[in-house]
Amino acid sequence: MKYFELLVVFIVLTLIAHAQTHVVFLDDTLFYHTISGSYWFNDSLSDGRWDLYDVYRKDSMSIKKWSDHLLLSEAFNAGLRHGRSYRYRYSYDKKRRSLFLSMIVDYQNGEIDGEFVLYRSAGEPAYEWSISNNQLHGLCVTYDMKPQNYGKVLTISFFDKDSLIGWNDYKNGKEIVGRGVRLNDGNIEYSIFENNNLKYKCYYKDYYLVKYHEYSTQTVEKVYDGPFHPINMKDFIFCIYLPQYLDNVWSYKFYETISYPEE
Repeated sequence: MKYFELLVVFIVLTLIAHAQTHVVFLDDTLFYHTISGSYWFNDSLSDGRWDLYDVYRKDSMSIKKWSDHLLLSEAFNAGLRHGRSYRYRYSYDKKRRSLFLSMIVDYQNGEIDGEFVLYRSAGEPAYEWSISNNQLHGLCVTYDMKPQNYGKVLTISFFDKDSLIGWNDYKNGKEIVGRGVRLNDGNIEYSIFENNNLKYKCYYKDYYLVKYHEYSTQTVEKVYDGPFHPINMKDFIFCIYLPQYLDNVWSYKFYETISYPEE
């Protein structure tokens, strides 16, 4: 009987140890560092959840609502990040300071695996990315940051082990303006829509435009072969990751390309 009781005590203590929450304050610089104004826990911390608060230890006794001061919360297992990480930021107005969730990241044994979501101060997501083993994998959604379309879908992309398979570009969160597809040979087909109707279908080889089809309202097709003004779209492929800074750059560069045909 005593052996059984000791075993139960051991299991309970083990669970408590693994579930331990470590509280860190701003003066506990041994456990965290800052990069560009953001706070990051050091690697290889002890098992359990680690919570960093934006107060100094000497002032912690006066805290009434701890959740209003949380900066960063991460879990570690065997020295590796494991589980969901939460990052918070604060916005200020004339009357008060407001806390908002700025990022969630899912970890599995030290690698990002699951969701990566970046939020704006108003609470709407800016990015919702699916990640597996530190690689973009699955559906990735980016939202508009411009005031007139704030929070509306801007781009929906699909990745396979960090390789971009295809994406849709949207206007006003609903109207599709572009659709890109990576073909089996690695080249890209990009369709441009006007008023939700297909207007152009463009073919890129090594990111250079080599041919495009023009569609009229009667779906009559015209085919145009190059050479065209040599704009390498590879320089702009990162618009898939940050499309709010480069609105419909593929469409824009397409018109620029055909406006200056090669002689």
